[in-house]
Amino acid sequence: MAAQHSVIEFRAGELDQVIAEMQMFAREADGRRWVNLAPMVDPDEIATGSRLGRLFSSRGPVIPLATWFPEHTHRGATEPTQLGIAHAAGKDAVPRLAERGVSMPAEWVLVQDHQHRGIVMAIPPWAELDGVVTYVARALVVLSPFDFDGRFQATFSRG
Repeated sequence: MAAQHSVIEFRAGELDQVIAEMQMFAREADGRRWVNLAPMVDPDEIATGSRLGRLFSSRGPVIPLATWFPEHTHRGATEPTQLGIAHAAGKDAVPRLAERGVSMPAEWVLVQDHQHRGIVMAIPPWAELDGVVTYVARALVVLSPFDFDGRFQATFSRG
C-alpha cells in the first residue's frame, strides 16, 4: 500500500487545524503515521549547493525539516512520541537554539544532537501539541540559513 499524504499550510499563530489533525493521528497511532513540518519555501529559490557536495557534506539539509511521530505500541512495547529536526546548522544545535531563546522543554529528553543526522527528542505523552508545534516553528526559523515569511507546511503521512 502506498503512503497517503495530506498537507496543511499554516502560520505560527494559527495552529488549530494542525493541532486537530495531530490529535487524530495520536489517537490512531500505529507506528505508520508521521507529520513533517517545514518552512513554506520554493526549493528552487534556495541555494542548496550541488548534489555531490551535499552527498559528502557533514551537515543536514539546507531546508530544515521536523518530523513528529506519535507514541505507539510496537511488538508489545510502547514507543514514545519523538520529534526530529534535520538541519544544516551544524553541531550542538540544541544549545545554540537555547541561546536564541528556543529552549527545549525540561520534560523532553534529548536523544541526539548530531551535525548530520539532526536533533531527536523524546516527548512525554502529556506534552501539549500547541507547545510542540510552537517549538518546531521557532526552531525552524533559527535553524534556517535563509529568511522566509513565517508560513509553514505540515504534511500528514500514513504509511
